[in-house]
Order: sequence, then C-alpha cells, then structure tokens
Amino acid sequence: TKALSDGKKNVAILNDASQSLNGTLGIENVWGRPHLVLTNRGTGLINKAASLTFDIPADSTGERGALNEYIWWRQIFWVNPADQVGFIKISVSSESGEFLYGVETIKRGNGLTTEYNLLTSNGMGGFNLRNLGTFWSTHYPHENPFSKDGGQADLQRYNDEIQVFWRGSYPKFTVPEIRDKKSAQVHIALGALDDRPLPTHMYVDAFVYAKHFVTSMKDIPNRYFQGSSLVINSETDTVYLNNLPNLGQIVDGSMWPVFPPGQSELEIIQSNWAKKKPSVTIEFEERWI
Repeated sequence: TKALSDGKKNVAILNDASQSLNGTLGIENVWGRPHLVLTNRGTGLINKAASLTFDIPADSTGERGALNEYIWWRQIFWVNPADQVGFIKISVSSESGEFLYGVETIKRGNGLTTEYNLLTSNGMGGFNLRNLGTFWSTHYPHENPFSKDGGQADLQRYNDEIQVFWRGSYPKFTVPEIRDKKSAQVHIALGALDDRPLPTHMYVDAFVYAKHFVTSMKDIPNRYFQGSSLVINSETDTVYLNNLPNLGQIVDGSMWPVFPPGQSELEIIQSNWAKKKPSVTIEFEERWI
C-alpha cells in the first residue's frame, strides 16, 4: 500500500522497450492481506504494463547509489484457467538511466509452464537472459514457489556478481557489464501480453531494499535488515531467513542448539552497536530419553 502511494508511476527502466507503460496498478485484498495488482493493462504495444519506481535513498554518509545491495520481495503468480498469461519484473537501473539487472516471472502461452529468468545488461543497450528454471503456476506449493502461502524471493548484488534465490539454492553469476556502475533506482512492473487474459492472482505483496557495505569510519555489514525474520529449527536442521532457506547463516563448526536434561540457561547476545533489541521466541518440547 505504501509502495503504491510513494512510487513514481510508469517510468520504469526495464530490460527492453517492448512494454507500453501506461497501465494502472491498484490494491486487491485477498487471503487477509493487501496485494499490488495490475488493474488496467493500458494500451499500445503487445506487452502492456504498469510500474512503480523508487530512488535509492542516500545512505548514512550522504552517498547515493550502490554497488552492493540486497532486494527481497514476495510475489504470487497463480493462473486459473491455464490460458492466462502475464509477467512480473523486478529491475535495477544505473545513475545514467541504464538497465543493470533484474528478474522476470513470465508465462507466455497456454498450459501451466512459467519461466523465472535472470536479466542482465549486455553493455550495448540490450540484455542477456539466463533461464533459472520453470514451474507450474498452480495453487500447489510443490509445483509453484509463488503460491499464496509462499512467494518469497531475493536478489543480492556484489558489484559485478549477482546472486539470486531459486528453489532452495543461491546461484551466482558474474556480470562484467555492470562492474562499478552504481544502482540508482529499483522498479516493479506488472504486465499483460497483448489482450490475452491475465493470471487470476498476479501480485506483489512486499518489497524491501537494503544497501550494503556503506563506506564509513566503522564498517558494519548489515546482515539482517530491520524487520528480518530468522528461524532456526534444530529438529529439522533448517535455517530460514525471511522465509527463504539459508544454511549460510550458520558458522562452520557450530552445533545445533540442544537442551540437555535438567535446568539450562540460554544467553542471547547482540552486537554492541545494535540500538534496537530483537524479539526472540524459543519453542521446545520435552522428549523421553
């Protein structure tokens, strides 16, 4: 809701110019939460879309732009019936207005097969496409990572390296064309293909941007942005960061927490620079040994 109010409308810089950006975005409430949705596809080219654009704000030192950044969002992509088509694009552009990188979720034809693609600049005004995989855009979570109870996704940039989450893994890609080019804006676009029917549920639910490794007198890498959720489960040996599996949060050689028989004391220590205490919940069940 805040994104729709604050974002600049229909000025997104995407991977190509094949979208007519004159549609309308709105809010639809389903499953007890608000969603950003394409309410009017607009007119013009075959691909008709609407978008929101956000300037990357100045950091704590007053510097604008970023070479290291993290983007997390939640999206839903669920068709019914199977002839529905459309796309969601998340993209990042430079200070000079050049497309740098992004991802797209796109269904182009009949059936259920939907693509998830990484898009990166080719340095010549065009783009390279890397297909990360396909899924069936049904209501079943095992077939669709963007079903109504899931949908979390993220992107991380380390200058010329892009890391993207896909189906429990974090593949990384080197993109020399974006090296030392600062990001300046992030964009969200939802679109239709010609006049064909849109997916019944094609939404963006949440969006978070964080700039990392700010140059300052004391560099404190921001591992967890404000509002992050970290869930450690010693029964299933899993770690979820913002609802995405992430075993990389575990220090090599550390042990999963186990309470031995008898009384135990658990101490949680936060960094000395942290000004806000985290909310911590511990759940355990007694077992017979």
